[in-house]
Amino acid sequence: MKYQIRLLPLALALLVILPPSTESSELTAIYELATEHDHQWIAAKAALRAGRELPKLGLSRLLPNISASATYTENSYDGPGTPEFNSDALTDCDFNVANLNEFDPTCLFVTQERAIDYQSQSLSLRLRQPLFQMDRWYDYQKSKALKNQAEWKFDADQQELILRVTETYFDVLRALEDLEFATREQQAVDFQLQQANRRYELGLLANTAVFEAQAAADLSQTQILLAKSGLALALRNLENLTGSSFKEIGRLKADIPISAPVPDTAKAWITRALESNLELYAAKQGVRAAQRETQKNQSGHLPTLNFVSAINRVDTEDGSGFIPPADTESYGVELFLPIFSGGGVSAATRQAYYKFREAEELYHAQKRSVAIFTENQFYLVNAAVTRVTAQKLAIVSNKRAVQATKASFDSGTRTLMDVLNAQRTLLNAERDLNLARIDYILHNFRLKQAVGDLKLEDLSQVSNWLETVPLPKAE
Repeated sequence: MKYQIRLLPLALALLVILPPSTESSELTAIYELATEHDHQWIAAKAALRAGRELPKLGLSRLLPNISASATYTENSYDGPGTPEFNSDALTDCDFNVANLNEFDPTCLFVTQERAIDYQSQSLSLRLRQPLFQMDRWYDYQKSKALKNQAEWKFDADQQELILRVTETYFDVLRALEDLEFATREQQAVDFQLQQANRRYELGLLANTAVFEAQAAADLSQTQILLAKSGLALALRNLENLTGSSFKEIGRLKADIPISAPVPDTAKAWITRALESNLELYAAKQGVRAAQRETQKNQSGHLPTLNFVSAINRVDTEDGSGFIPPADTESYGVELFLPIFSGGGVSAATRQAYYKFREAEELYHAQKRSVAIFTENQFYLVNAAVTRVTAQKLAIVSNKRAVQATKASFDSGTRTLMDVLNAQRTLLNAERDLNLARIDYILHNFRLKQAVGDLKLEDLSQVSNWLETVPLPKAE
């Protein structure tokens, strides 16, 4: 029993740390909780909102740009003032009508030094409208492609969240199957151990069989503790996804519909996936954005043309009108012709082209991956359908085998270990049937995701296949 002593504290601790909750265990309710608490999903919504702003930014560079500015300045002036007429200077200047050609009129004016402090204010209004700027046009087209990419990526992220919710939920169901298998195996082993002890006491069985039964009982205790640890970890993952813990869970009913995918050929599903896969749509928009980036850099060699206009007013207050106010208006077009930029435009164009080629190749590689994934999931769905049918038949056969082995043991032709092995095989078949049903649903969801057809309605449908059962309590 040494395994029990070592593993029991771990199993109990993992179960005890899960806080109690009364949240609904339906898949649709768990999905809603995940949309509120899953950080990947919250980040995806933020990325979508950011992507939707890109076309607005690109368009803003094609629209008029209007700006206004104002200044206020304190000034000091120390120097010659405004020339003033001096009538007394007519005599000093030797004014003579007969010699007008030789007369210097500047001697009639007097300029005095002056020192003044004054204030000046200016207002400016400027308008610039791009008339021809191909780099901005291609940048706008690129922003629309990136916005479309963000939209498709968000739709793909929603499908990914549906799948993650389902996988995390069914991981709990798998752990429950393992725990139920270990519990039922322990019950069967304990019963056989009791039978072996009675037969040994009556002298009908050798002590070897008792030791074997005891070893099987000890091992079953270990398996239960491991199963409880697995269940606690699966529940913890579900709690991390939803921000809530659960006292009950929905287990699959025995009569869920199982059918092969339609259409019934892998080629048809691959064709559909290459036409409708959301990740491929997003990648294709990425290729288009990279192409626009190349065109944007190529247009760096082209001239640009802008309409420009400005209105300016400058007012100066010095109390004497020494500096008069000034108003100016200007309208025109501005032509800019790039001649040489040190090779930067050519280098940027080549870099953008190689990135475009990279995006193209990654897109084709992703198409190949989608085709392989779709084909794989198609065959896995069919394999799950076959497994469900085979496990049902195996359960019937194993039940008969258990009955026959018990009868042979009673007659002395089989050993106790033969009985235990037959019972374990039956329990394995019953567990594998439930696991095959889980795999059928998961592979079906992945196949739908591959063709872009995984929806919330699929979660609702699976919820109808569940029946609520309480989760085992920590001992």
